[in-house]
Amino acid sequence: MCLGNRAESSVRYINTKLCALYKNAVQCFEEHRADRKLSLSAIEYATCLFVLYAPGRYSCDELSHHDLAFFATFGRPHLEFVCNHEVLLFLDIKEGHFNLDYTKTTSKQELHEEITAVFVPEHSDLPGITSADELYLPTLKRAGHHVLYSLPDFDTLASTTSHIDYSIINDSSTLTTDTLHGVNITDINNFLRGLWLQAAAFVDEHGLSIDTVSKTSLAELRTSTEGIDGIHMHLCFGPIYIQPLCKREIILCIHRSISRLTISLSHYLIAREPEHNLSKWKTALIVDTVFEETDHGSSRRIKLDLRFALVYISQPQNSISPLSTIPNLLSGSDYRSIRARREALIYYVQGYYFSASERAHHHVLYTIPILDQGFFGTHSHKLTPLKFQIVPFNYSHGAEYLEGLIVQFSNET
Repeated sequence: MCLGNRAESSVRYINTKLCALYKNAVQCFEEHRADRKLSLSAIEYATCLFVLYAPGRYSCDELSHHDLAFFATFGRPHLEFVCNHEVLLFLDIKEGHFNLDYTKTTSKQELHEEITAVFVPEHSDLPGITSADELYLPTLKRAGHHVLYSLPDFDTLASTTSHIDYSIINDSSTLTTDTLHGVNITDINNFLRGLWLQAAAFVDEHGLSIDTVSKTSLAELRTSTEGIDGIHMHLCFGPIYIQPLCKREIILCIHRSISRLTISLSHYLIAREPEHNLSKWKTALIVDTVFEETDHGSSRRIKLDLRFALVYISQPQNSISPLSTIPNLLSGSDYRSIRARREALIYYVQGYYFSASERAHHHVLYTIPILDQGFFGTHSHKLTPLKFQIVPFNYSHGAEYLEGLIVQFSNET
């Protein structure tokens, strides 16, 4: 089998098998429609990828699909993977109808045009869709069509062990959620931008220090002079934001300007290039999130699970969305130099940036206070008196410049 991530090959393999099952369903329906055995479970399970029907009233002895409460014929189904946790099932309804009231033929709604329906219950409450959802998906499961095997991996080569990550091949057009654990994505991004502004204001006023890494790491971060494994980095960050893949997995986009990167000769065995300007390189992390209660149940928070985070980088000439397949960085005349810089940056993010973020509690994306349910109804926790002051703020790095006002809060004494 091929090396690297085999998600695209896996999706093609699964959809091809699904297409074969659909063709079998069409053939079975054509063979048994005349002898009226479609109500048998064996036939129903064999044909449900092509035809779906529900009981209704019958006006004559001869079975007619016009008298059924629900009837539909489908085109070839296909799957699109949103991430490693969720998949979209696309159904093409070729022809059909459903009765809003089983006792009145005038309430029959007919479908003659081809309609592509994606079952997302929280985003759709149409009667035809919800009734199909309640009937069709359980039927598919009883028929065993909810189990589809991925690529076989039975060869004798350890180097071709299956590596499949569906999140990387996600297309932004298939995104189906605008919330994360019930919190709007816009609210989370505004929260993260506020944290970045505070860090940038602190750097502008106090500069960088090893003792204040927790307060400055969202805006600017620098490794020690000796570096880690011969790598020294000085990074100036822009605001971070997230894009949802599903209800629990996100893309954390870090627009960063890397002003200095030194790679040692002994570690990477390349011609010494003391400084590399990677100011236009972009980094994205595909990471799971965790929803938990804290402070003895008085609040809830959403945080990153950095144990299994994946790091991806795009080159300056590739202005593509982080949701697309990450481009190959190992091409061009400076093959070894580009590879070394890429590996150094990934090593830094995984070995230093993650730990710095956790120590500063910047892996917490959002905090949600919980309201009390007391005897007299719902009321919030008692607020601690605060005082505030407005501080002018300006921040510049290269061609970027921001200015504004920062409101600083503190406990009233």
